[in-house]
Amino acid sequence: MKEVVSKYGIKAPTLFTGEIIVIYVNGFIRAIELPPEFNPFVHKAALAMMPFEERFIKPGQLVVNLAGDSNRVDIASIKIQVAHQKIVMWCEQYRERYGERYIISQQDPSKTKNVPFSEDLIKAFFDSTEWWSKNKTIGTYGGRINDIKMLVKTRSNNPLAHPMGWNKEHFNKLSSKEQMDYQRHLRENCKLVVKKDRIGNVIDWIPKTIDP
Repeated sequence: MKEVVSKYGIKAPTLFTGEIIVIYVNGFIRAIELPPEFNPFVHKAALAMMPFEERFIKPGQLVVNLAGDSNRVDIASIKIQVAHQKIVMWCEQYRERYGERYIISQQDPSKTKNVPFSEDLIKAFFDSTEWWSKNKTIGTYGGRINDIKMLVKTRSNNPLAHPMGWNKEHFNKLSSKEQMDYQRHLRENCKLVVKKDRIGNVIDWIPKTIDP
């Protein structure tokens, strides 16, 4: 799996020139890069405030006060690219949803460009049973973002949070009134039509076909 690397800089102009670079790999501290003018005491005190896990860092937050109010050491992200933030959000929700790590491809960072990422959008994509959403990858998410936005919009008008497609288990859990509402949702919001077997049992709900 491709490693996710991020770097943070600790600056304290009144204490030392340059900055300390703290490197995290896959969410855990891995290495540090010290400035030319190395001060073991100052740098050790600053680094002692760095959490072992990256998730506990908040860019721009006060980390430590080494020499009074005039010598505060602040941490600021010098890498944390937008692409990285988006991938971190995706991976966290993927693990929470499926109980396993998402395998990041080499192309994934470029596929996040100009694509909005939010908890609502990602959840709607994971919840979707549409044919185009079967492959739960960042690439598919980015390529169908307009469809996912529509899912979120539809969900806001769908108080029972019916899935965007036919789900027999969901249907069987509903009351008669809720089943009717689900069927209406499939027709009006999902633009699907029912498919039945020879004796009238529902097999599936499929996209409408347009005769040539």
